[in-house]
Parts: sequence; C-alpha cells; structure tokens
Amino acid sequence: MRRKDFEALGEKIESIRLDASLEREKALLSKKDENGVFHVTVFLASEDACFDAYSNKQELNGEVFNYIERVVSEFPPDAPLSIDFELGNSLKERQIEIASLYRNHYLFSFDSLGAKKKSSHIAVFIMTQVGILFLLAFAIVSAFSNQLGSKDPGLNFLFLIATELLSTAEWVLFWEAFDKIFFDSAERKKERFLTGRLASAKITFKDIDGE
Repeated sequence: MRRKDFEALGEKIESIRLDASLEREKALLSKKDENGVFHVTVFLASEDACFDAYSNKQELNGEVFNYIERVVSEFPPDAPLSIDFELGNSLKERQIEIASLYRNHYLFSFDSLGAKKKSSHIAVFIMTQVGILFLLAFAIVSAFSNQLGSKDPGLNFLFLIATELLSTAEWVLFWEAFDKIFFDSAERKKERFLTGRLASAKITFKDIDGE
C-alpha cells in the first residue's frame, strides 16, 4: 500500500472517530432538558419486566438498575438526574411502590458502601499493625542469625527460612493495606458517589401510551 493510501485510510479512520464522537454528544444532549437535567427513560411494560422474579415482587428487576447505571455512567458526574419510568397498564397503580423500591435499593447500597468503608479502614489498621510486628520479628531473627547462625549451618538454614517467611509476610500485609487505601478506597468512593446521585435523583412516571 502506498503512502497516499495510508494517509487516506488514516483520514477515514479519524473521520469515523469524529462522527462517532459527535453522535455520542448528540445522544447525550437529547437526554438533557432545558434546565440542565439529564433524563434516564425506563420502559416497564409489565410486572415481569419491573419486578425481580424471585423476590415475590418485593424488589425491582436487577436489569432495571443495570440499565440506569449504564446510562448514567455516560452523563457528566455533576449532572442533576431524573429517572423517568414509563409504565404499562398493569403498573399504573404501583407508582409509589416502584419509587419506594428504587429509592430503598440505592439508599441501602449507599449505607452498605459506607459500612464497607469503615470495615476497610479497620482492616487496613490491623494489617498495618501486624505488618509492623512481622517487621520487628524479622529484625530480631536477623539479629540472632548474625550472632548465632554462623556457628551452626543447620541453624543458619532455619534462620534463613524464618527471615524469608517474615519478610514475605510483612510485604504482603503492607501491600494489601496500600492497595485498600489507594485503589480499593478510590473505587469504592466512586461507586458510593454514583449510588448517592441515583438515590437522590428525581423520579417521574407516565404511562407508556403517553397518558
């Protein structure tokens, strides 16, 4: 393929990317009203689509939440939200119930994530303290190894194994604590922020037939 062909192909790919970006932007703008509120429209034609099959109609279908979260993930993080349920005939009288189940789901998730955050902090504290103990044990064993190990090859071998085990355990604990502080914590914070947004989102209802 000649250089001109490569350049033409590159321009075509860039054009496709630009078109896709513009289409995505148009799609987002179509979900934004004049007040700056972003809308998620959820069509629920029947009870089967609305409720979880194994909850005796005490929980909304998990696919409802998955869909909402997938759509909201495309919105700006600080955008106000409105969840617009469009209901079939069999659900017209269950608006309050649906709103309550929706709200309770995200409030419970928000509280659960808060509890996980606290337990994570406790776990980090414990792992750090145990890691420090292993570090001290490593220092003590190393000191004994330097004083006594050289006199007995067998003892020296045992000291070597002990120091390796202590060193490995200490670094594993410190790394796990580091991971929970910087990576796991950041992900949980992001998830809790999204859950809080969804819990506080405005909820509206209308019939699928537009009434």
